[in-house]
Amino acid sequence: MIANGLGHIAVPTPGTPVLLSAVLTALGLDPEMRVSRVYVTPLGGNVNKTYVGTPTMNKGTGVGVLKQLQIPPANGFNDTFTLESVDGGVNLIRLGSLAVDADSPNDKLTVSYVQG
Repeated sequence: MIANGLGHIAVPTPGTPVLLSAVLTALGLDPEMRVSRVYVTPLGGNVNKTYVGTPTMNKGTGVGVLKQLQIPPANGFNDTFTLESVDGGVNLIRLGSLAVDADSPNDKLTVSYVQG
């Protein structure tokens, strides 16, 4: 099992999802990478809600949104999203098939994953 992270991904333009396939490519990683788990957490200091979903998600209608992540609290735990392949690795998750979005410009999400 190998755990890794894509870092803090900023959403420069709310309503325009940031494709993880583009992030993977920019990092020199395979955009077709398959993983067994994905974790997404909004960064403390974000000023509004963030989202994880498909590349064509529409946060206004909710179509393609997998999770709306709440504004991180001043104290306590941040909201988080976990996507897991539970069938022993037969149907792995294509990491590049996901995207993130935000309600405020430059809010960030931390994306990490597990292979194997």
